[in-house]
Amino acid sequence: MTQRFLPVPDGLAGERLDVALTRLLGLSRTRAADIVADGDVLIDGRTGAKSDRLLAGSLLQVDLRESVEATVSL
Repeated sequence: MTQRFLPVPDGLAGERLDVALTRLLGLSRTRAADIVADGDVLIDGRTGAKSDRLLAGSLLQVDLRESVEATVSL
């Protein structure tokens, strides 16, 4: 498992968490929602929900399993 720490850029302020993950990691929205539903995403240290709206400068901590790592484009 790999952990990624991603600051939310100004351009993603106000976006839903699942949408932001698709843009930051190159995942499908369904896959991003699954990662969030599994509890593998923290926003500033708290568990995120896919419909959470993000603030610029917030820190996302994303735990990626090996099956997801292969599809992430960074």
